[in-house]
Amino acid sequence: MAGYNLTIEFQNAKEIVNRLNNDVISKAGRKMIDFATLLALSTAKQEAPVRNNILRGSITRSILSDFEGKIGTNVEYAKYQEFGTGIYGPKKRMIVPKRAAFLVFKNKSGKLIFAKKVRGTKPKKFMQKGLQSVQDRLDDIKQVGFQLIKQLTGL
Repeated sequence: MAGYNLTIEFQNAKEIVNRLNNDVISKAGRKMIDFATLLALSTAKQEAPVRNNILRGSITRSILSDFEGKIGTNVEYAKYQEFGTGIYGPKKRMIVPKRAAFLVFKNKSGKLIFAKKVRGTKPKKFMQKGLQSVQDRLDDIKQVGFQLIKQLTGL
């Protein structure tokens, strides 16, 4: 049976592999993670809802290893802002009082509100938008790593 073969050879491949030691790979990985987490952090902070800047100010990033980083917040109400509440949240139902006749809270202007039920808060998805910004710029992130590899190896 006749067939067709295509052979692909990377010129200087052995030379390139020999120059890529673990230190170079680690530095490139750390540079890419640094860029990616900074990008995600910046976008998440821009997209976070702002009433008193507590949530926005609490979003931080950390580098866990050469190829792993994270952004996050320790503010308890962040998950409600990210995923929504009431009819907009995971439970998809109105918020009603459990132990009282009314829900009592202050609105944005500070006025005390009494309500039998409320619809909830729409999800802001500020952290998801941070992740999306990284996914949208993966080529730029990889390029940062490749440039550092070229610089360190002289390729």
